[in-house]
Amino acid sequence: MAGGGLRCDLPRNRRGELLRTIRHGRMPERNKRRLKELVVEEVDAPLAKRPDLRLVTIANGAHDTRRFLESAFPGADRVLDFFHADESLKKAVDQAYRRDSERGRRRWRDLRRILLTGPRGADRMIASLRYMARRLAPSVSGIVGCFINNRERTDYAAYRAENLMLGSEIVEATNKLLVTQRLKGSGMTWSLSDGEAILALRALVMSDRFQAAWKVLGPYWQDHHGSKSLEIVPKAYPLDYGATRCCVGSRAPC
Repeated sequence: MAGGGLRCDLPRNRRGELLRTIRHGRMPERNKRRLKELVVEEVDAPLAKRPDLRLVTIANGAHDTRRFLESAFPGADRVLDFFHADESLKKAVDQAYRRDSERGRRRWRDLRRILLTGPRGADRMIASLRYMARRLAPSVSGIVGCFINNRERTDYAAYRAENLMLGSEIVEATNKLLVTQRLKGSGMTWSLSDGEAILALRALVMSDRFQAAWKVLGPYWQDHHGSKSLEIVPKAYPLDYGATRCCVGSRAPC
């Protein structure tokens, strides 16, 4: 079971500037089922009106997240979170050289720069890691395999040239602002229903949707005011689609 926050950037303009951000939060649930449904609803809404939008998904190496995004959005461009890739690269260099040695730090910085900015950066970086696996540390071969499996999602120089996002760290920020700061204070405990209600309303506020949502929720609240069984279910609301791309990021909470 897993719970946490999710952020959808819907959409961005040609310069890569963010026009709108949608946030959702859920209490722990098996396979993040409802959170995944919300992602699909949020993405399908703008694409139904603007099928010409370019969809880009960003995720770390979690297999569940990758399988979900590939299944739900088969036509999307895919990016491996650069900071996840960089962590794996640093781990490989630490295995090949003495941890935190000056030689190792220089090698990591060189390979990081190649991966991030160089033409065919991923191929050149993988070739270097293969050399490390053969000559210095056989354990690096496992990390080499991970990069090979994600080769099509690591063309960071091209992504930067197109003003695409490279990392999902902003999703971690959403987890902190939306979920952790409100629900994980000292001594706090929450039932599933109370936590869901708080997260739904907080997500609406943080997504600048509260006024639109209250037109729907207000009458319902007034009819059921004082009812302990009140349940608030987040739903998609209309957006302004004057943009060229939308971006979805998903990352498991810490």
